[in-house]
Amino acid sequence: MFVRVTRYNFDPTRLDEFVGKLDEIKAQVAEISGLIDAYSAWREDGHGVTMAIYESQADAAAAIPHVQAIWSGLAGLLTSEPELDNFDHVAHLKP
Repeated sequence: MFVRVTRYNFDPTRLDEFVGKLDEIKAQVAEISGLIDAYSAWREDGHGVTMAIYESQADAAAAIPHVQAIWSGLAGLLTSEPELDNFDHVAHLKP
């Protein structure tokens, strides 16, 4: 498995719009090949993080154009460029 964590910032005065947009992109996320699961968490102050778990690093690399298109759809709500971080090792902690 391979994990990509993306930190992002959005306009906190548009929180409801941001959350609504997340509901809209779920279908796009479901189409990403090799994606095992994805979560996004945020605070009311406009800081958030998305964690995407892929089958492999190759799947994560192949997904980049699709993921960039999804982030582009959120661009009007973001206050800075998303910051990516990758992790090569994953441990599932919930029994």
